[in-house]
Amino acid sequence: MATTDLVSPGIPPAPAERFLTLAEVLAHVGIGRTAWTDRVRDGRAPKPIRVGARSLWVASEVNQWMTDQIAASRQEAVA
Repeated sequence: MATTDLVSPGIPPAPAERFLTLAEVLAHVGIGRTAWTDRVRDGRAPKPIRVGARSLWVASEVNQWMTDQIAASRQEAVA
C-alpha cells in the first residue's frame, strides 16, 4: 500500500510530526535551559516524552505552547 493510498481525496495529508531535543527546543523558543525546565517542571510548558533513554518534545506541542504564549501576551496588552 502506497502512502498516497491513505489520503482521502480533498483532504490534505496531516503534517509529519517530529520530535525535538532539548537543544532544538531551546533554539526554537529562544529562552534558556533553566527557564524552560522550570516551566516544564511547573506544568507551564509541555513535558517531554521518553523514547528509549532520551527525553524528546513533540514539535506540535512546543509550537502550540508558543502560540498560546503569543495569545496570552497580546491579551494582556489589550487589557
